Amino acid sequence: MAKAQTHSKKHAAAPSSKARLPGPADPSVLLDVDYSKGRLFFALVNAGPAPAYDIIVKFRGSLRGVGGEVDISRLRIFRRLSLLRPRNRIRIFIDAAHLLFARRQSTVVSVLVTYRDREHNRFAESFSHDLAIYRDFVELLKPS
Repeated sequence: MAKAQTHSKKHAAAPSSKARLPGPADPSVLLDVDYSKGRLFFALVNAGPAPAYDIIVKFRGSLRGVGGEVDISRLRIFRRLSLLRPRNRIRIFIDAAHLLFARRQSTVVSVLVTYRDREHNRFAESFSHDLAIYRDFVELLKPS
């Protein structure tokens, strides 16, 4: 499985939201991108040592996947996931890379991930990924 680093930005939520960035003992939830055998996946990951609760991933814009049939940004898992255990990840299929790029939709995906810990402290982080970095990987998989 090939894994490339996409551009990822972390920002605290607006000060009025009372959400904060996680510390070393807190849950740390992020939305990453995995590429494997010509397929793209989101990885919803809790990289922290504590469980995360009530995870919500809000997309800025929509992203069509699964052959163009599904609005990935509207999947139930992103609306509210009750629990994500420490150091656990959930992979969500986006699409075959060549199909995603053939649709010529925006390849930039920006999200706001919000969640809470056991003590009901709120956390929020923004992430942005440009899926276009995987376009060259598709070329490598084409038979010569």
